[in-house]
Amino acid sequence: MPEVLLLGSPVSHSLSPVFQNAGFRAVGLSDWTYSAREVGPAGVAEVCRRVRRGELAGANITLPHKQLALEHADRATPQAAAIGAANTWAREVRGKVVAHNTDVVGIERTLSVIGLAPRNVLVLGAGGSARAAVWECLRVAGRVTLVSRRREQGLEIATASLQWPHGGPCGALGWGSDQSSRADLLEAVAEADLIINATPNQAALDPVMAAVPWSAVHPMAWVFDLSYGRQPTVCLKHARKAGCQVVDGAVMLVEQGAASFELWTGQPAPREVMAAALAHALGRAKLLEIPA
Repeated sequence: MPEVLLLGSPVSHSLSPVFQNAGFRAVGLSDWTYSAREVGPAGVAEVCRRVRRGELAGANITLPHKQLALEHADRATPQAAAIGAANTWAREVRGKVVAHNTDVVGIERTLSVIGLAPRNVLVLGAGGSARAAVWECLRVAGRVTLVSRRREQGLEIATASLQWPHGGPCGALGWGSDQSSRADLLEAVAEADLIINATPNQAALDPVMAAVPWSAVHPMAWVFDLSYGRQPTVCLKHARKAGCQVVDGAVMLVEQGAASFELWTGQPAPREVMAAALAHALGRAKLLEIPA
């Protein structure tokens, strides 16, 4: 029975199994299964070995292991290697594990669905998802600025982006408490027509969202939270109060999952079936209809 795993910590909340298993059934792969497994770093290495041996058909990898996923693979696509993070393992015929980054596809298609071609993008966070967001936004936007707890994390990504085939202006800010840092953040927020939140949707990060100067955000700006849920994330609650247009990570989740599905199965992903399954699990008529 072909099996695919989702690795992360925490990961029990994920709805990826709902739409991936619906996708398998829709294309006649009823013996395929997809399930979530909470693992630490040692568990990531063991699952990679199982994919290599052919005991698993593939895997998705989420927080906080996206950079580890790149390290354990036998090789990576040029895109994943440049970004420095991976979220999908697929096995080649000869048993090599290849690391892919399908998050980029998810971000690209979400922006396409909402019809947005951003000029100035602010990315909150500096992890694997933030790296994918910077990659895609540098391709389509004029400027990208990262904001992270430690400015050095953002600078590392900004420096790496100079080697990307479509590298462009990319700056980095820290949250900071001094007057100069607050002024820089205020200016970046005011200039952004798209703010992407790539920090986890966790209560511990509520103060970070509260620290964003939401009153400075342009009311026509979009706020895109890469997280998703049955209720709006803390980030999107702040954004709505500021009058912004909002989108969460539900469309991205299906699109990156569909790209992974095609790598594992070699078949076109039944995107409409997968999207309907996730929308139903979230209690929505459509994926873009985030509850008030």
